[in-house]
Amino acid sequence: MKHVFFFCLLVSFLLPSQQVVSGVGPTTMLYFYQDGCPWCARMDIVLRDAEIAALLARHNRVIRVNVRDRRIIPGLHMSGEALVKRFGVKGTPTILFIDGAGKILLTIPGALGREDFLDVVCASQAEMQEEKACRSRGEGL
Repeated sequence: MKHVFFFCLLVSFLLPSQQVVSGVGPTTMLYFYQDGCPWCARMDIVLRDAEIAALLARHNRVIRVNVRDRRIIPGLHMSGEALVKRFGVKGTPTILFIDGAGKILLTIPGALGREDFLDVVCASQAEMQEEKACRSRGEGL
């Protein structure tokens, strides 16, 4: 698990800061997926987990972005295809956490299991540290 967290953290620091989603609120999670992607299906199961969905909803605006969709996403004023190009998303699934100013806070490339996802998200977002799902995490990181 330590390797997954540090890889995601490293990728976040190496990617250039790109402002796309300015003024959308506290933190936005963009979940890039595509229909028929088996890894996306695995990530969907993790994101639909009741505890994870509730945790994310309390601290983030969660937006699913179909990488092949040409329709404008409400609130983002861009299509899925345009967001892929803008952020340089190379594969699916990819998750980006973006602050209210549009700065990338965390990039998670690929699918993670439930526990690994919780470890990475809880460690990366300070406001989640007191959540029940996060309290026991981070001790081994």
